[in-house]
Amino acid sequence: MKQKMIFKNLIKIILILTLCINFTNAEEDLSCWTKNWEERYNCQVKNFCEVYKVDEINHKSEDYFKEDKTWWKRLFTSAKEKYRENQNNIYKCAIIKLQKNWYKLVLKKLIEKDSWWTLKSRVNQKFNLKIQKLDQIYKQLKCLSPQNKEEWNSLQFKKNLLNESAYEYCKYNYYLNYLKNHYKNIENANKEYFWDDKKNSFKVSQVAAIQSKLQQDILDEQKHSSKVFSMAFATYIDYENNYPVHILLELLKEDFYVLRRKLHEAISPINQVVYKISNAMSIH
Repeated sequence: MKQKMIFKNLIKIILILTLCINFTNAEEDLSCWTKNWEERYNCQVKNFCEVYKVDEINHKSEDYFKEDKTWWKRLFTSAKEKYRENQNNIYKCAIIKLQKNWYKLVLKKLIEKDSWWTLKSRVNQKFNLKIQKLDQIYKQLKCLSPQNKEEWNSLQFKKNLLNESAYEYCKYNYYLNYLKNHYKNIENANKEYFWDDKKNSFKVSQVAAIQSKLQQDILDEQKHSSKVFSMAFATYIDYENNYPVHILLELLKEDFYVLRRKLHEAISPINQVVYKISNAMSIH
């Protein structure tokens, strides 16, 4: 019952956040419009996205205005890749943290209560190997650990995860607005599709089609990212609620192996005795 109430509250948070973000798209701060487009993006992020920013994050996101030799080429394609990678890493780190802490919790409880040394030994060895592999992946992804490690399964952790994802979505949405204006310049639109320096020309007949396609692609991406944003968090909650069942099934499997081995050890001598008696009786 408690889990259902928590889930309902989290769904409400999703709806509120989604409505808030959509609302900010429609109603801009006029002070931001006096700036150039890159400064306007920073202004919008500060005024509308900062509300979702959290101190303890799972992963540091890559900036959309990353400055390198080719940052101005294929901006839309690059932005989509960065956004997906950023969101994927946020949830990957959260899931790894969830898995690792569940294994640690089960081992702790097993050591405290279980008196069957064989099961404890088998589970301890396998779960520790899993934890080591998860630690390696955690480091490879450059995940960030929270200061309060006890909050990994709390409502506050879920709220922070949702806010971190919402902050990323909010920034991305305003960056797509920046790109809409950026591609009104046909030279910029040309670079998105003909980014190779050796093929930087286009036909006059293509001008309108290029700009129209980019504007529509960006609009479709905004709709898609809005839809996936809430689905991703709901999927994570489902995974979090079901993962303890997965660990329980692992324990049952190990318990069965131990029981099978103990039964074999107990029944095998009896079988040998019965076999010897049978042989002895058959001789006489």
